[in-house]
Amino acid sequence: MSESTRSDRDRPESNSNLYSRRNSNQIPRIGLIALASIWTGLAIFFAFSDLSISQAVVDDESRFGILTESYGEIPGLAAIVFALFVIHTNHARRRLALEIPIWIFMIAMTSLIGYYASALFYSALVGSFDWFAEFGQWFWLGLAVSLLVLHVATRTYRFSDRISRYARITVGIAVVNVLIFVQTIKPLWGRVRFRDLDASFANFSPWYLPQGVTDASSFPSGHAALGWVLLPLVLLPGPRSHGLRILIAVVVAGWGLGVATGRVVAGAHYASDVLFSSGAAFLAFAFWHSRLQRNDNSNQGKFQ
Repeated sequence: MSESTRSDRDRPESNSNLYSRRNSNQIPRIGLIALASIWTGLAIFFAFSDLSISQAVVDDESRFGILTESYGEIPGLAAIVFALFVIHTNHARRRLALEIPIWIFMIAMTSLIGYYASALFYSALVGSFDWFAEFGQWFWLGLAVSLLVLHVATRTYRFSDRISRYARITVGIAVVNVLIFVQTIKPLWGRVRFRDLDASFANFSPWYLPQGVTDASSFPSGHAALGWVLLPLVLLPGPRSHGLRILIAVVVAGWGLGVATGRVVAGAHYASDVLFSSGAAFLAFAFWHSRLQRNDNSNQGKFQ
């Protein structure tokens, strides 16, 4: 190898190239400000119009609402399982001390999510959520095959840093929004769903007035939270794939808004219920993305 070739290969990247790489996935601050302003305005508007909006759009027989209720959570659950798979695959090979606890966690999470997602399919098809007694053996067989594939993958493959970052942000959104925010607030807020209101709507409550611990669980929306778990997909295209990034952003936004709208149409949630879940998803996305971006920039700076 010639000296000039070795020199070209070892020469540090120019500042402009480093800047381009570091900022290709950064979230524009003006975009965050615009989204925060729109969200705040909608929160104020829905505080006074939640009931009237639901009265105008709810249709118990809407096919759109039924499909959203039946299948709206499944893509988000699938994204979480894949993200856990990526994290396990990349870390098990590098840190043997973490392999056993990660395996235990993966088995538990994959079992729970897989059971719930398959039960959603069964419930939508036959109208019953209790499918395990009849088809439980297929679930365990599928889990065993999945774990075998996982074991082989952890020994033969490693995902790219870009996919690894996507996976970590996906799991971060799921933990912060789906598990902590939604599942903590729901039982404490006690908001009655629109379809469970009495004929006079006397038991309706606006989003800013928690009702305490009750059987009601309208606020916030779990379906909407899972719908926006797909947000990190916009980070997968490379810095030069602007067209693909825009296409993915449109699809993700369409899905998230579609799930949120479908829940309102079905009478399962008010507009503010899905608004808060959506806002929490974007906030979690921005937090984890910025944190990982800072870590990446810091690590790059050490080698300049």
